[in-house]
Amino acid sequence: MQPISTGFERTLNLLARIEASFSGPEKPLHLRHGDRGEWAAKRFLQRLGMKFFTANFRSDREEIDLIFRDRECLQFVYIGLIPARERAPFLTKRPFG
Repeated sequence: MQPISTGFERTLNLLARIEASFSGPEKPLHLRHGDRGEWAAKRFLQRLGMKFFTANFRSDREEIDLIFRDRECLQFVYIGLIPARERAPFLTKRPFG
């Protein structure tokens, strides 16, 4: 029996299907998960009032996933997705939003 998905998960699944219909060859699963994680984090931070600057900024050595401005400060965001089996119990039961 599959667990009941939350509205947030359904939104991510719908987004993935829409993106797949407009994109070229399908990306590997880990890259698709990363893209969805970045999208969710971007949306969450924008709802907190932060102003989005750029995504996937690359230098010679590293990449910054998201850059935001919060008042007078720049916020550099790294996105790392954690598999469900490795999450702490309080993270799996907390509703999003």
